[in-house]
Amino acid sequence: MGAETAKPTNAPGSFLSRVTSGKIKKPNIFLIYGPEGSGKSTFGSEAEAPIFLEGEEGTKDLNVNRLPRPKTWDDVMAATTEIVDGAHDFKTLVVDTVDWLEPLNWRRVCLDDPKKPKNIDEAAGGYNKGYGVALELWREFYTLLAKARDIRDMTILVLAHAKAIEFNDPATLAPYMRYTLGVSDRNQYSAAKFWKEAADGVFFLNRDISVAGKDKGARGLDDGLQYLFTERRPAFDAKNRLGLPEKIMLPRGASYKALMDAIANSNSEDPEVIIRNIKNLQDQLAVPEQKALVTTRLAEYGKDVDKLKVLRGKVETILQQAA
Repeated sequence: MGAETAKPTNAPGSFLSRVTSGKIKKPNIFLIYGPEGSGKSTFGSEAEAPIFLEGEEGTKDLNVNRLPRPKTWDDVMAATTEIVDGAHDFKTLVVDTVDWLEPLNWRRVCLDDPKKPKNIDEAAGGYNKGYGVALELWREFYTLLAKARDIRDMTILVLAHAKAIEFNDPATLAPYMRYTLGVSDRNQYSAAKFWKEAADGVFFLNRDISVAGKDKGARGLDDGLQYLFTERRPAFDAKNRLGLPEKIMLPRGASYKALMDAIANSNSEDPEVIIRNIKNLQDQLAVPEQKALVTTRLAEYGKDVDKLKVLRGKVETILQQAA
């Protein structure tokens, strides 16, 4: 008989011995952007116990708590460090806005360069290298925001302005206009790409606008309400990892609560809530056969929570692929 093969073991302290499972419950870092005057600062002001780190006067007409406005990038980092380490009872940190903080970031890059260039394009020897240094500063800032979330149990709302750009979509034969973040997005060191990837949710805040008529006779129409769009569309970027509906209507004076209610619904174990979520998603399906299949599955699954969650995920996937 051959020698018995020893069973592999995991030494104490090894990675495999420390595997964990299940969802990790902690606050989120949300990126919320929209056109000027769309209500970004108001949204932040309605969050739970907010404190604002602002580079602009977006809250001058709002009764909110504010950190001293930073004049340098060092001020930005020092203020955020105090949010992590200092004594306070704030529950939400609102960064208002990252595009207004970006010039301070760029100025720091230029000051650190021995040649003292006049602008970011000339920094670090040019050829976009200055933007790479700036991106590292953004990463350091994000690390502090994540500490405020993890150590102080704070929700982080990163606000940004939107700008309209011409987008050359390889899936279409002609370019079209779409909204993107109002920070640097011009090279491989894209600050916009970084923030969109780093955030737990990217939400576009605006009115739900439709167009009536054609050519010179076309006019924009809306219902006068503000919405938080949570999924990517040709006109803007958005994402969420929380199973949220495509758009959330924001009642005046309760916009942040509307988002929290939507998150609570998406996390609910109540089969009636999950069924309601599925039916809301079903209404967005464009193919009649898909809608009919969802109705059939709802009848089959009854109140089986596990099966209903799987069905909700499949409908969400169909909508994302169709976007």
